[in-house]
Amino acid sequence: MKKCLLLILLTACMLYSISQDSYFKLKVFYALAGTPRELKSGMRHAGLDKPATVAFVVKYPRSWKYPSLVVEWGKFINEKKSISVLAGLQEAGWVKGYNGLQGIRIDYANWIINPKLNFHRPGAILGVGPSALLLQYKKYKRNFGQKYSQEKVLPAISLSAESVSKKSKGFRMGVFASLNIHPTFEIEPVPVESNNSAFNFNSNLNPSALNFGLHFKF
Repeated sequence: MKKCLLLILLTACMLYSISQDSYFKLKVFYALAGTPRELKSGMRHAGLDKPATVAFVVKYPRSWKYPSLVVEWGKFINEKKSISVLAGLQEAGWVKGYNGLQGIRIDYANWIINPKLNFHRPGAILGVGPSALLLQYKKYKRNFGQKYSQEKVLPAISLSAESVSKKSKGFRMGVFASLNIHPTFEIEPVPVESNNSAFNFNSNLNPSALNFGLHFKF
């Protein structure tokens, strides 16, 4: 049902963009730095950086990121300016640490909404605007001990630059880069437990990221 509603919404946005002085974009990208950077630093400081050997040596802390995906709808004010709203998955993945006895995995998903003012130039489109980020982070469900889940909303400033296609109508593709600047905060202590001992993992977190990817315009 959710997939059908999403398909209907995307179709409606594309049809509207064709019929009006507006546009719809799909952006796929990879975020550099971002959430894992300081979580991994905090795990090293907490001693959660010991290697483990099963069939081979695994080094900690480790992290993994999933592809990021956002949509953007915009409307032209005049030939050289437009306003738009970008929303979607800014970043998601996990970070693992291990101290020789205890291990922990923190899963995270960051959702962004970003209204922008865009300046359309012959060779590029430059955008700037405020943004809000909803951070969701939790212990992996198979980790030992009590459950842990937190949410936090952070303000930000977002800057972007993207290429301009030579085509003026129809489906177009290009590259883009964006920078999201967020404040640093301290996460709620994460309980790390085993049968014999327990302690709280503390870390600063700053989800500021430099993003590179592809945009698809309809």
